[in-house]
Amino acid sequence: MQEKFTNKAGDFIRYHKKFTIWPGIKLATSINQPYMGWLVGNGANINFWRDTWPTEIPLREYIETPQSLWKRYIARLSAFINSDGWDIPTDIRTFLLALGINGMAIPCNPQEADKRIWKPDSYGKFTVRNAYETIRKKENTTRSAVVQNSFWELLMPNEAKLCCDGSSIGNPGTAGIGVVFRDSKGAVLGALSKAIGISTSFLAKILAILTGIQKAVEEVGIIYG
Repeated sequence: MQEKFTNKAGDFIRYHKKFTIWPGIKLATSINQPYMGWLVGNGANINFWRDTWPTEIPLREYIETPQSLWKRYIARLSAFINSDGWDIPTDIRTFLLALGINGMAIPCNPQEADKRIWKPDSYGKFTVRNAYETIRKKENTTRSAVVQNSFWELLMPNEAKLCCDGSSIGNPGTAGIGVVFRDSKGAVLGALSKAIGISTSFLAKILAILTGIQKAVEEVGIIYG
């Protein structure tokens, strides 16, 4: 799978390849990458620039380099390990220290193979259920921590504002719409909500706008354009 969807340098291919689960693979990889790590052995299986061996972010993310040049960055971590342990050149060590990474302090065992681990698990073992729960908790935390303010300005006299939206449970799925009319002082002139059966989220939003305009003309008598 990795050979099919990565180039020789180890990056994901940037052209289209027909495969039904490919979009999902890319999405899952980007979400899960911060949770994947390595127990460094001889370094043969770890890409120095692209794998998350020193931090949660690959080293390449710290460097602004044209995409066309990254194909030359193909070093394996084994290039910096000898039979006794780390053998990191001074310039690379200085580069890592500038990023706040003490490479020499990271454990490595040259006599063992590298081992990929799943950080949220105490034993480093990856399971689909563990991954699902970790991502779900992160999403819940992110959503609860984000608070956004929204406001709208009062209108000119003899104008009304139509606030409407439509949504569906599933896409398509059971859908509904809601509309609120307000005058230039912000007072509610009228409101409606109703189920519209099975619809896509996009069509529900369109129907909410059309229904709101129709009711504004028929019942409120004025409309804000």
